[in-house]
Amino acid sequence: MGRRRLKFAGAQTNLSSSEMSFTDSAAISNWARDAVGVALQTGLVIGRPDGSFAPAAQATRAEAAAILGRMLRAVAFIK
Repeated sequence: MGRRRLKFAGAQTNLSSSEMSFTDSAAISNWARDAVGVALQTGLVIGRPDGSFAPAAQATRAEAAAILGRMLRAVAFIK
């Protein structure tokens, strides 16, 4: 859902999965790679401080709030 909104807002979404530089990028499921690539390219996610993405981990409230804030800024809903 968020990916379609970003595309609608004009975000570029052509990052290939091979361009992901997370230390655990191999652990990202095939079905999720495109969405993770879009989120990475648009700046919604930046990964963890250790360079990992942690695809099996649960997001904290702070991480979810940061992603939501970045998304709202990306579609110019907030400044």
